[in-house]
Amino acid sequence: MLLVRLVLLPFRLVVKTTRAATKLGYRTGRLFGYRRLFVFGAGVAVGLLTAPSSGAELRARLRELLVPAPAEPAARTSQGAAAPAATGTAAIP
Repeated sequence: MLLVRLVLLPFRLVVKTTRAATKLGYRTGRLFGYRRLFVFGAGVAVGLLTAPSSGAELRARLRELLVPAPAEPAARTSQGAAAPAATGTAAIP
């Protein structure tokens, strides 16, 4: 009996997931109206078709803006001490 349940588990999950998605789609359509949902979907499709760059380029640009670049390690001088950072202020000897 346990083996039969394990074999049928993926099918039961698919049926339950499909049933839940259908019910949610029906309720969403009743709540917002099918015409509004269609127009919203058409707007998303047109926006994706007319986008100036691909999704990968957009994600790279967002990552570049949100995540700061790693700081470079300080250069060493001939005496072994770290060189002053280029902050626009003079180093005190």
